[in-house]
Amino acid sequence: GFWLDLNEILFVKRGVVFGPGYTDVTTQLWVLRLLMALCPLAGLSIVYFIFRPNWRIPAAIVLAFLAALIAGRELYPAFVQKFKVVPNEVVLERPYLERNIHYTRLAYGLQDIEDRVFPAEENLTREDLRRNDLTVKNIRLWNHAPLLQTFAQLQEIRTYYKFIDVDNDRYTVGGEYRQVMLSPRELSYAALPSRTWVNEHLTYTHGYGAVMGPVNRITREGLPEFFIKDIPPVASTNIRITRPEIYYGEQSNEYVFVKTKRPEFDYPVGDKNVYSRYEGKGGVPLSFFRKVLYAIRFGAFTILLSDDITSESRVMYYRNIRERVSRIAPFIRFDGDPYLVISPEGRLLWYMDGYTVTNRYPYSEPVPRLGNYIRNSVKVVVDAYDGTVAFYASDENDPILKTYGKIFPGVFRPLADMPPELQRHVRYPPGMLSIQARMYRAYHMQDPQVFYNKEDLWEIPRKPFQGSEQEMEPYYKNHYEIGQLMYVCRPMCKKWETYGIHALENVYPLLGQGFVSIRNTGTAERNMLHIVHQKGCDVHIPLSAGMYGAFKYCLLVGSAESKAVSTSDSYYSFKKQLDLFVRYLRTGQEPFPFEETIELMKLVIGGIRSREEGGRVVRLDEIRER
Repeated sequence: GFWLDLNEILFVKRGVVFGPGYTDVTTQLWVLRLLMALCPLAGLSIVYFIFRPNWRIPAAIVLAFLAALIAGRELYPAFVQKFKVVPNEVVLERPYLERNIHYTRLAYGLQDIEDRVFPAEENLTREDLRRNDLTVKNIRLWNHAPLLQTFAQLQEIRTYYKFIDVDNDRYTVGGEYRQVMLSPRELSYAALPSRTWVNEHLTYTHGYGAVMGPVNRITREGLPEFFIKDIPPVASTNIRITRPEIYYGEQSNEYVFVKTKRPEFDYPVGDKNVYSRYEGKGGVPLSFFRKVLYAIRFGAFTILLSDDITSESRVMYYRNIRERVSRIAPFIRFDGDPYLVISPEGRLLWYMDGYTVTNRYPYSEPVPRLGNYIRNSVKVVVDAYDGTVAFYASDENDPILKTYGKIFPGVFRPLADMPPELQRHVRYPPGMLSIQARMYRAYHMQDPQVFYNKEDLWEIPRKPFQGSEQEMEPYYKNHYEIGQLMYVCRPMCKKWETYGIHALENVYPLLGQGFVSIRNTGTAERNMLHIVHQKGCDVHIPLSAGMYGAFKYCLLVGSAESKAVSTSDSYYSFKKQLDLFVRYLRTGQEPFPFEETIELMKLVIGGIRSREEGGRVVRLDEIRER
C-alpha cells in the first residue's frame, strides 16, 4: 500500500500547484520509504513473538510504525507546510511551479510558442477591407439560436420533422471558398401524428435532407438565403444532396426494420406522401432465430407476429450516432456536438470528434469532470444512410491513442487515409478550444513569480443573453486562406489603449479583447501567428509550429471602460450602428465607433441590407465605389 502511495504523490495537491510540492518531496518520500521498511519488520516481529514470548521487540517496532504513520504522514507535513513553506512559498515552491507550468502546457497542447516582434497599425481602412475581400465575404451574419428557429419556421415542412442544431462548415461554392451554416432535417418520433408500433418501427424510418445557406447573405425580406432547401432537396449551387435519407442521426429511435413488405415513408408532397424502399447495406439481416432474439432484446413480441418482416428484412439499431460510436469505442470520450457534411457524391455524413483523456498526468492542473490531459486524437465519420463508421487518428503521436491502437489494431486509421475531399471538412472542436483557452488564461505566464502572483491573469468576456449575461463561446470564422476557430479573451488589466489592428492582411477589429484561434484544416502549411500588443510595447507574435490544431493567441487592447464583445440575436438591433458604418465607408470622414459595434463587423462587411437599395443585399464593393 505504501509503495502505491509513493506513486500517488504525483497526483496530490497540497500547496499552490497540482502535484508534489516542497512539503511532499521533503517530508513524504522518506517517510513512505521508512513505512515500507517498517511494515515487514512489524510482521516479522509478530512472528518472532509467537516463538519467543518477548513483547518488547515487536511492541517497539509496532509503536515506531504507528508513530511514523501518524506523525510522518499527518503532523510533520502539516507543520512544515504551515511554518516553513507558507511564509516562503514563492521561493520554496519555485521549481515545482516551473514543473506545473511546463507539464500543464504539455498536457493541454499549449507548448512550443516563440515570440516575434510585429508592427501593428492603429486604423482599419477601406483598403484593408479590399485586400481582405475573401475574409470579409465570410463574416458570419447569423447566430445559431435565431437561425435554428428560422429554419424551423421555413423548412421543417411537417410537424414531425425537426432541426436539432445548426452546424458551421466550409465548401467551395461557385469557385469561391465559402463558410456556410447547415442543419439536417431529422424525424422526431415524439411528434408523429399516430405513434403505433408499425409507424415508429416500419413506416417512419428516417429523416430527410438538410438545409444550407451562406453565413453572410439575407433576402430582401430579411430571411436567410438558401443554397439547399425544400423536400426533396433543391440546390441553387454546385453542392447537391443525392442521398437525403437520414437513418442514423442525433434524434433516431431505438430500432427500425427496413426492406419489409410495408413501404417506408420518404417525404410529403402536398396532401400526399412519397414512399421508398431501403437500398443500402445498413442493418443486420434477419432469420427466424434472430427474430426471436431481437424480440427478446427489444421486448417487442410484435416482431415475431408481424407478417411485414421477411427473411430479406434488416433491423437497424444503435441509430443514435453518439451511442453508436460509444458502443464501438467506449474508451474514447466523444464530443457532444456532431456536425453534418455533404460529400462530393451527395451523401450525408456525420463527423464527430473524439478525445483521449486521463487524470494521471503528473504536475498538470486538472479540469473538473475531465482530468488533466486531453487530446483531440480521433475523428469519426458516420454514414447517415447505412451507419458505416470510420475512425481516423488525427494525432498519431498521442501515447494513449497509440496504446489503444496496439490493443485494437486496424480500428484507428491514419488521417491521411481519409479521402482528401472529406479532409477539407475536418474542423477543430469548440469544446477543445474552450478548455485550452481557459487553461491559457493563467498558463500563458511562464515566469513562476508572475504565475504565483497571478499578475497577468485573463478572463473570458461575457455577453448579454436574454436579460442576463453569459460567457462567450467559441465560434468559427474563415480567414483568408486559413480556416479558424476563435475564442475571445480579455486581460484583467485597467489601462489599455484602443486600437483597430490589421495584421498579415487578416482584419478583425476587437476592443480591449484578445482572441485565440485554431487552425481547422489538415494541410501541411499550418504555422500560425500570435499577436500581442500593448501601447508603448513591441508586438510579440508567438509562432506555434505544428500540424492540425496549431494554436494562435491574439491580444488586442482597449480602454478600461470597454466591455466584452456583445452578440445580438436580431439584425435590426444594429440599425443605428449600421447607418454610421455605411456613412463611414461611403465618405471616410466620420470615424466608425468600433467600441460600440464589434459584432457588427460580422453583420456588415459581408453584405448589408439598405433601405436606399430597395431592400436588396448591398455588397461591400458597391458601397466602396460610392
